[in-house]
Amino acid sequence: MEATKVKAWKVIETVSEDVSKDQFLKAVDIWCNNPRSVNQRVHSSITLLNRKLQDSYTLDNFIFNTLNYAKDVSKFTSDEFHILLEELGLTGVCSESSFSIDVTLKKLLPKSSKHFGVSFELVIIDHGAGWALFIGLPVVQGVSLVPKFPYRLHYDSANINLELLHDQDISDPSVLWLKSHLLPQLQKWASSHRDHNDDSDNSDVVLPVKSHGLISAEKYVELYQTLKAKYGQQMVKIWPECTDPTKYVYEDVAIASYILLLWGEQKPVSYVELGCGNGLLVHILNSEGHKGVGIDLRSRKIWKIYPESTKLEVRSITPSDNSLFPDAEWLIGNHSDELTPWLPVIAARSSQTCKYFLLPCCPYDFDGLKYRRKNSHVSQYADFLMYVKQISEKCGFKTDIDRMRIPSTKRICLVGRDRTYNLQEWTSINSGINQIIEDGCRRKTEPEENRSNDGSNNDNEWVADFKPREAIEKVRNCTQLDQTLINEIVTLTAKHLLVKRRMQSHPTNPSRIWNAGGVAGLGDIIPLIGAERLKKLKSECGGLQTLLKNHHQIFLVEKGKVQFRPPILLSDITNKSKIKVKSKPCWFFENHPDGCLLDESECAFKHE
Repeated sequence: MEATKVKAWKVIETVSEDVSKDQFLKAVDIWCNNPRSVNQRVHSSITLLNRKLQDSYTLDNFIFNTLNYAKDVSKFTSDEFHILLEELGLTGVCSESSFSIDVTLKKLLPKSSKHFGVSFELVIIDHGAGWALFIGLPVVQGVSLVPKFPYRLHYDSANINLELLHDQDISDPSVLWLKSHLLPQLQKWASSHRDHNDDSDNSDVVLPVKSHGLISAEKYVELYQTLKAKYGQQMVKIWPECTDPTKYVYEDVAIASYILLLWGEQKPVSYVELGCGNGLLVHILNSEGHKGVGIDLRSRKIWKIYPESTKLEVRSITPSDNSLFPDAEWLIGNHSDELTPWLPVIAARSSQTCKYFLLPCCPYDFDGLKYRRKNSHVSQYADFLMYVKQISEKCGFKTDIDRMRIPSTKRICLVGRDRTYNLQEWTSINSGINQIIEDGCRRKTEPEENRSNDGSNNDNEWVADFKPREAIEKVRNCTQLDQTLINEIVTLTAKHLLVKRRMQSHPTNPSRIWNAGGVAGLGDIIPLIGAERLKKLKSECGGLQTLLKNHHQIFLVEKGKVQFRPPILLSDITNKSKIKVKSKPCWFFENHPDGCLLDESECAFKHE
């Protein structure tokens, strides 16, 4: 029978890039596996089906039938799905295909179920011809996460083409999005020689690519939305800490969602969180029916707000026989810093059934000193993660690594649930733990004769001179500097920018002009400050950059460069803005040679 012809494709947009077909296909693979890297409405992508097109079926017939079936999403999601596969020629798994054509059915879950619906997309990739066809299926409820029309990405003589069927309306907003967002990103991926993970966190190729490999992505989205509504909005409103609630609250909601799914239906789980910080994770887990306690060196303001069911303790953890938790089923380390390498050790020695969840952040070794990278071919973060994994395995844990979906660049977690040894082998395992602790200590340890046979000292401590962080946290954000020093640095920076004249007009009155000054690299400002002032800045996190960013009314600091921020119009202030209207004097009005570009009635700051 003659193959049915698919309507011709037309090129809508082309980007020229000197890349090979293999590089193009790798970029397509990134887009297929990680749609959320471009489409911010997508939370997760689940592969429901992955097949190769059978040799006996013509490609045009397959695409023609697929486009017809795509009008009815129930065909793809019903119990009779196997009948559809047979009709499309996709029954069975073909290990070889002369066409080298992959067919994938994906289920995409939205970040916000209020606005968008669960969506399905069929992807056909012809590796030989160098193209990928994307067919969005109709959504049952809500707005689709993918274009409603088929589109094709096509490699043609070093060009990457975006193609649509000839009768497709090119004014559709989704077409504009494909042109302005997807195609440039595809070009960037194709031209890049480094491997890409689904989240850009500088974690290198030694870490897992897929997110949420240990839990159900679909259940996670549902639970996260539930906990976000239950705890998130309320906590953001009453957040008493100086930290950004929109980041820290929803990050802990996400971590709690992950841990709850990791624990499954078992209730209640007894646990201890070491270095619990604001205590929100403990609050959520206990409120969801579990029994745990959070321990930290110091309390936080928000601790007073929690109910009695949220158990939090101020206590210093020194790795020793006195810091074991034999009754805990799980230990949790969420950005536990100096205790990070110790957590698998404490879990292993607490009991033979104790498990752990660990989300590392700042790298520390067993002696409390900063971790020194051993492998220069990967980032310090990746190297530290592999080091902690080695510790975990030395402690006898079968160690899983997963990538979480949290608003943080440090999102790789380690989970130790099962042991790799028999109970009779514990003595040998414990000796190995002693050795890895000793190898990880750079501070001078006690002589061997002063230590007991199990590697601990006379106080049952496992390492000499371990120093936890101080209970009173030093403020190192340039806000505690002498005000005279701050004013001097601000003035020196402003004078340097004013050397170059760059005239700017008033937003509504072109006749009024104002010197917006030049743009300078932070490296150009440093010599002006002088060695003595720099010395005082040295202990501050971020140094000069942090100081200038703290003065966001005056300066705009981006990508290592600084310039004046144009005076802020009162009409531009929104309810979400952090700027308090008319609460501070206008720096430009008092210090700029031209004064403020705006009138007092227009400026967000006071003219006095």
